[in-house]
Amino acid sequence: MRYTPFPSSSLPPPPPFSTTTTTTTIQDVTQASADIATGLAALGEGRRHSDKKEIYKGTYVGKLSTLEHKVSGDVYCVNNITIYIENFTYDGEAPDAFFFAGNRDETPSNRGFIIPDERSRRFGIDFGHVKVLRDLVKPAPQVATGLRSDKPRLTSKSVSIPDTHTIELEDFTFDGTVADAIFVMGSGDKDSSGAQVPNERGSTQPLSKYSSRTLRLEIPDEFKGQPMQYFGVWSPTKGMLASVTFDPDVPVPPALSSLR
Repeated sequence: MRYTPFPSSSLPPPPPFSTTTTTTTIQDVTQASADIATGLAALGEGRRHSDKKEIYKGTYVGKLSTLEHKVSGDVYCVNNITIYIENFTYDGEAPDAFFFAGNRDETPSNRGFIIPDERSRRFGIDFGHVKVLRDLVKPAPQVATGLRSDKPRLTSKSVSIPDTHTIELEDFTFDGTVADAIFVMGSGDKDSSGAQVPNERGSTQPLSKYSSRTLRLEIPDEFKGQPMQYFGVWSPTKGMLASVTFDPDVPVPPALSSLR
């Protein structure tokens, strides 16, 4: 279902800011020493991605070098524990091969950890690799301060964007006294229009009363994969009741469901 954006004049501008693919989860390498370059070697098989629409995949790392066994592919950083390899190729002829990553040496070596299952453990051979720069911007969830309003009583401990498909409200409370209140969000610059965000049940009906609820909301299709600038509770009769802002230039992780 698509949702009709509100005209720009309806919502106030947000507050100012002060082919083969595989997805592989690895252990958190962000705790490793920051003064050395990170090396990543990756091999493996995956699944064909059938979507024709361009999908946000995270921060682009680079291409796997082709050294042995026709290894190739484009590597993306999804978050600090997950990589995504698009258009992965490997001839499958090497014995005992598996994914392998390391953060001790600038070039691939045996000093690292296994990401099951595609590097040659028996012979310690590098079939193809890509280096991860120390200053690579890793997508990460954005967390904003909570919603705050006294009249009506409307609060939340925090509002976060864990991935490109989801908004999460922690300890959300609303007294329900504004009968036409709804969730809204907007992306782009301050002049862009906003759109309604369905509630936790997928309904676009006005909000009912809530008491210390943690809600997971699905971002409307037209905004998935786009930067978000603001989220709030809005009323056609009373305007914006409470809102928070996000930095649209900071990448959040792509939803893993979109990479399958």
